[in-house]
Amino acid sequence: MARILFSTTPVHGHVSANLLLAKKLVERGHEVMWYTGRRFKETVEAIGAKHVAMSVDYDDRKLEEEFPERRNHEGLDKLKFDFKHIFMAPTPVYYEEVSRTLETFPADIIICDPTCLYILPMINSGEFKGLKFAVTGFTGLSVSSVDAPPFGPGIPVTPGVDERARNIELNSQFQNVIFADMQEHFGKLLADHNLAQVDNYLMDASALLCDLYLQFTIPSFEYPRSDLPKSVRFVGPMLSKNQSASMPKLPDWWEELDGDRPVIHVTQGTIDNSDFNRLVVPAIQALAQEDVLVVASLGGRSESELSIELPANVRVAEFLPYEQFLPKVDMMITNGGYGGVQYALSHGIPLIVAGDTEDKPEVGQRVAWSGTGINLLTGTPSSEQIHQAVQEILSNDKYLTRAQALQAEFANYDGPVNAAQLVEQLIEKGNF
Repeated sequence: MARILFSTTPVHGHVSANLLLAKKLVERGHEVMWYTGRRFKETVEAIGAKHVAMSVDYDDRKLEEEFPERRNHEGLDKLKFDFKHIFMAPTPVYYEEVSRTLETFPADIIICDPTCLYILPMINSGEFKGLKFAVTGFTGLSVSSVDAPPFGPGIPVTPGVDERARNIELNSQFQNVIFADMQEHFGKLLADHNLAQVDNYLMDASALLCDLYLQFTIPSFEYPRSDLPKSVRFVGPMLSKNQSASMPKLPDWWEELDGDRPVIHVTQGTIDNSDFNRLVVPAIQALAQEDVLVVASLGGRSESELSIELPANVRVAEFLPYEQFLPKVDMMITNGGYGGVQYALSHGIPLIVAGDTEDKPEVGQRVAWSGTGINLLTGTPSSEQIHQAVQEILSNDKYLTRAQALQAEFANYDGPVNAAQLVEQLIEKGNF
């Protein structure tokens, strides 16, 4: 039995993305402790792990209330703001608290998400000999490559085209110009607190410095890299294989999903859903006159927040049990949450992606590059844009064919088991 310390910043998506791996490690007999925000205590303890609370905590559902200046930034500027003020700022405190935790819980390995930046100076300090470090990749792979553009703005990759010269130039610009201030900011923060410096570009540092980088997808949903670090392993997505006993009662309209009409699922996920006029409402309006069944999930919000009268072909739920629901879906319209996209593709569902926040531009480009759907290149598409994209997918089998090809590849990956086995091998043998 090993001692395993999980660590995630207090963001719902970061915690939920790692739950199945942590649960699997508990089931395999390991002692798991999880260092994260206070509001996730019950979630962590429900899988049999012990919870340790971060003293620098925040509620990701109210980021612009807790970080008011954030609303003044868009695009890459918002990404840089988040890194500096949300993810970098707590580094000294997290470093100290994890160091203290290790005194009473001498872990064999720390498994953390890529925004737990404190592990970078911890690795470079040389003070934690024998301790292994693993990072979980639950969004598009950010590590730089001659074969891929820099992570962040969602720059397209053209299948079959050698774009290495462009990629080298763009990566240089991002590292030395566009994100140079972010790198400098982190360096000063470390120096001010006498922590070991990190010379690696921050988007690369986790994969280059950690012992193991667990990428939660399949190779066919990520840009190929001839210079991929040896630490990176594609383990498959963290998808539940079992029906959840805690799911709410199925809605009264559930049997309609087995009718003759194509079922089109619309979602803005569980975080970026404060304004349904960005995607859900225009999607409903776009399909109001079509012979399809539109099913919208609202991420825990009320139907009253839709602010429109629902057409006759629309059904709405706060949550839907994806394990039961997705086998009945013919197409998904989404703002590009990485986990939801993985779920859809694991069921062979073609996608329409419309997202422009966080990592969503990168997810949208991977959908387009893989041929599994259409990227609308905006987070606020018009009803006409959505309508045209739906008609294109319904009339062209190429998207369904590619989605089903990835579905077949997904079927060969059990993400939680694959990741757990690599973690165990790293602990037992020192490599994998």
